[in-house]
Amino acid sequence: MGDEEVEPPLSPEELQARVQEILTSTNHAKRRRPQFPAFPSGTSGFVRVRAVQKFVESFEYNYTGENFFDIKGVRENQTITRILDISRRVVAEALPIKCVEAVYLGIMLTMNTPSIVRVPLIFYSMIDGHRYGHIVLVVRVEGLYGAIGLSRRPDLMWKEPTHASMFDIISEFKKSYEKWNHTLLKIKLGPVLPHDGSGRISEAVEWSKFVLSVKGDKKWHKLEDAVSKYMREELRGVPSTPGNPRRGWAPVTVVQDLKRARQQSQANSPNTPSSPQKQPPRPSKTKASAKASKTPASSADGAATQTPAAASAPASANDESRTASAV
Repeated sequence: MGDEEVEPPLSPEELQARVQEILTSTNHAKRRRPQFPAFPSGTSGFVRVRAVQKFVESFEYNYTGENFFDIKGVRENQTITRILDISRRVVAEALPIKCVEAVYLGIMLTMNTPSIVRVPLIFYSMIDGHRYGHIVLVVRVEGLYGAIGLSRRPDLMWKEPTHASMFDIISEFKKSYEKWNHTLLKIKLGPVLPHDGSGRISEAVEWSKFVLSVKGDKKWHKLEDAVSKYMREELRGVPSTPGNPRRGWAPVTVVQDLKRARQQSQANSPNTPSSPQKQPPRPSKTKASAKASKTPASSADGAATQTPAAASAPASANDESRTASAV
């Protein structure tokens, strides 16, 4: 074995040619392409983020130590537009990915869901003198925090949206790092990411907008105030999620469609007023009997035809609020 000749390493050009040869070869089995999740109208935020995580996990993890895609990771701030371009390439080529590409996919698949708040979360840790970096995409659904991501460790990626605050989910990741004997050195939080229709998608994402050093003997609970203050500032102006967190939520567009449909129905109905009217107080029996004896039959019929319409107006408004919370 000592006399065997060792083959020299391939040059970058030869390596690229070899990869291209493998990609274009017809002699190997066809790669399985991950399927995009489908979201019917009214799908809850919890169902959406679970489906996105399942899609991310359908990609193989890249154990090679090199990225298959031309990404800068979090070393350079990139625009949402470029992140989406890279994400489409990741899906098209279906090659193994790492945590950065997983976050990119999570961003792409939640772009059209404004009710899901997204914040990049970066960890730097150390074990046996080696420093490691990792990123996940924190998502807030109906006020509860979870995470989308990919890792070699199952508890360093997906987190169910059950945490009450950003600090709570950071603390949950800290426990996972301690389980694997990693010492956390630094934590970085990015901004609340924009969605489709925002002019900010052409702005660079500042991955390290908030940096928190956790090295040493600092009291962990004292860091909660700093994280809470940062999130309050970031969430300023972000609308609250409609619906009851325990019963699911109705996207804003669905609620608006329901309102428009009811308004159109009321406008087309000849017996229904365009705006709700207050029903006059019901007279006592003695007054009503006296009034009925003095009122001609034709006017009594007219009152009878108007009363159901007037009564149905406030009932329709109540039905609308019940439907919005139950959808």
